[in-house]
Amino acid sequence: MLLFFLIAFAWPWFFWLLQMWGLNLYVAPFGPFIAAFLLTSRNEGKVGVKELFKKGFDPRIGGLYYVPVFLFMPAIAGFSLFLGSIITMTSLSILFTWIYNTHRQQRLCHFTIPHDDESVNVCCVPSL
Repeated sequence: MLLFFLIAFAWPWFFWLLQMWGLNLYVAPFGPFIAAFLLTSRNEGKVGVKELFKKGFDPRIGGLYYVPVFLFMPAIAGFSLFLGSIITMTSLSILFTWIYNTHRQQRLCHFTIPHDDESVNVCCVPSL
């Protein structure tokens, strides 16, 4: 069990170190699978690996259902690369500043003044 966790965590760390040097291999999320595969093949051989794959894939389920399973992670990676190409740090800093200030004003400034039959919402801009 200790060896499984060692491999499962060492695998992503190794590839994240390679990523710092510019080698982008998207295999880090497969650390637990690689650990299970290596330890099963070492302990139980080919029969154990076959059983491991049988537990992961149900032949009664059509192949069409596996398409989104295998395309989901590459789609997320592609979408994040696309967003990274169109969103710059300047636009992110403006967005975060706007969110912070909007939240702060809503939290600190809105209060209600009772006025005859109806209440009046008042928003003030604090001077700091």
